[in-house]
Amino acid sequence: MVRSDSIRMHELTFCGRVKSWCDDLFRQHPEWPFDRAEIEERGRGNNKRADLRIYDRDHQGPILSGEAKMPGPTADTVKALAAQFARAGTDGLENREVFQTPEVVQAGGLAALKTLGKPREVLMETKKRMFAA
Repeated sequence: MVRSDSIRMHELTFCGRVKSWCDDLFRQHPEWPFDRAEIEERGRGNNKRADLRIYDRDHQGPILSGEAKMPGPTADTVKALAAQFARAGTDGLENREVFQTPEVVQAGGLAALKTLGKPREVLMETKKRMFAA
């Protein structure tokens, strides 16, 4: 079983990239009503967290907030890779055939990982997170 924080990293990476894109666009378009984007904030008076919030330029309050979730096949593939690690340790992930194992193929395989970027980099980041856990 994969710890949720190993998957969460991908959501944070995605939200961080979206925040950067938004901030760049907001600077380029001062006529837009948006001031900035923030990630992983909690609302006032409650513990409800939003992955991404967009703030109003005039009132400085959040005007848009939302959650980001990794697509099902991508999450399933990361979980299948983590299961390989749980069964065979580092050798399970270092094996060149890891992407041909039935669990990884059935989960979505390389095509699913490509939605996050280069599969090799996704695998390296997944390994880093598992070793840090």
